[in-house]
Amino acid sequence: GDRKNDLNNFAPRMSFSWDVKGDGRTYVRGGAGLMYDRITTFMSFFEKRAAGWRVYNFTNPGTRDPEVLRDRVRNGQGSNLLSLNLMKKDMQVPYNVQASLGLGQQLAEGLALNIDYIHQDAKNLYVQVTPNYRTSSTTRNLTNSFGDITLYDDFGEATFDAIATSVTLDRPGLRLNGAYTLGW
Repeated sequence: GDRKNDLNNFAPRMSFSWDVKGDGRTYVRGGAGLMYDRITTFMSFFEKRAAGWRVYNFTNPGTRDPEVLRDRVRNGQGSNLLSLNLMKKDMQVPYNVQASLGLGQQLAEGLALNIDYIHQDAKNLYVQVTPNYRTSSTTRNLTNSFGDITLYDDFGEATFDAIATSVTLDRPGLRLNGAYTLGW
């Protein structure tokens, strides 16, 4: 169709690490950035495929043999409602704004503790809506002239926060690391 390429995805990132006392034992670190996700090419493939293919439905077919089902289709059996996959014209690319702030502390020789807070805000997430769902075995919500109608849009949003911790024991010939993340 006449969809435009989305070419305005600028993704800056920055981070820092600061040795608080200058002795290599206590670090404060952090960062922030804007990251973009994949583009919507798979949705336009579904849209094109649905426009050219037909799906035949059989209530209690009694078989899974493709040849038997093909013979039934050739003989006019099975419901043949056109299912649609439709994507809005100006789908935006999903993006994620991330920020973190952490502390690293050398507790003793070869023993370190790290604690980080992480925050993410995701926007323009892809969403599927199916408005022509079945309300009974013979009736659909919008129209009985079509089968499933799947609408793709980019209005999804998500937020994630976490506290990530780790303890590392580092001895000659042995390194152990334990980690725990509390996320919501």
